[in-house]
Amino acid sequence: MLFNVGDRAMSNSPEVQAARKKMQLARLEKKGDADYPEFYANQPMQKVRAQKNADSHAARDALKAANLALEIAEITGEGLQAAQEAQAIAALVAERSQPGKRGANARTSLSGA
Repeated sequence: MLFNVGDRAMSNSPEVQAARKKMQLARLEKKGDADYPEFYANQPMQKVRAQKNADSHAARDALKAANLALEIAEITGEGLQAAQEAQAIAALVAERSQPGKRGANARTSLSGA
């Protein structure tokens, strides 16, 4: 991942590069095997990414529910303030739980984690 700082580009440390190379070589060795999809899904980085995606999906579902509750509260007038607060919190959580960018787009953004 590259970060532009002024006119300089900062890259990952040699240790991080070596770890990525080691994992890439292990993946390439397994690439032809029939169990490769399972092997790839069980990589630590893929497990972390899958958990982030699950958290993001749950946050979006909570936002949908909060939007529905707010819409009903606006119609009935019951619990309107609580529904507004819950919707605002759910919107913030959903926004912040979005997984980072992948690939080339991640290198151009400081927020791409």
